[in-house]
Amino acid sequence: GRTDKPLVSGALTVPMVRTAAFVALAFAVLITIALGWGASAAHVVFIACGWGYNLGLKSTPLSLGAYAVGFACLPLVVTLALPVPALAAPWAVGAAALLGAAAHFANALPDLDDDEATHVRGLPQLIGARWSGALIGVALLAAAALVLFGSGSVDAVRAIGAAIVAVVAVVCSVLAATSRARRLLFPLILIAAVILVALLAFSGSRLLA
Repeated sequence: GRTDKPLVSGALTVPMVRTAAFVALAFAVLITIALGWGASAAHVVFIACGWGYNLGLKSTPLSLGAYAVGFACLPLVVTLALPVPALAAPWAVGAAALLGAAAHFANALPDLDDDEATHVRGLPQLIGARWSGALIGVALLAAAALVLFGSGSVDAVRAIGAAIVAVVAVVCSVLAATSRARRLLFPLILIAAVILVALLAFSGSRLLA
């Protein structure tokens, strides 16, 4: 029923997409083997969350879990790839998981009406646009707070970055209530993601548990 989708419109064929998906999967797994077994395992979990979401979790209340767990693995890929592998600090894992939660709601909001018609009933569809918007704001604010205070060192760069993310969180919460503006949410989340990732990278050794 989604005539805007490439497979439905005929722009792509099912065998073409299936082949591309499995080739990408193979390369993604093989390339990260060079980072060590720990980083590779964390990356496989990340990939499994994405595949699980597309294979059915997106239509259940567990849709949030796929994003949150998947994103939480990303700091672990970094720290477990070090010459001396180590776990990522809990605050970094938590911030990444919260960013994933915000991304999930922002990605789903523009398609709520279409999802209703095609019986996709993930968590955003179940709680509706206003609550999803509110949770985007809460998740981004919490992620910014973890990045700002979690490492135990507050400086000007981290404070400015966290402040920008906080502004994005408020704007996202407001836009979620306006159906015409919901497509702006995901680009805004990407801005917040770039800032948070930069702050995580700026943390250096404080990223380690």
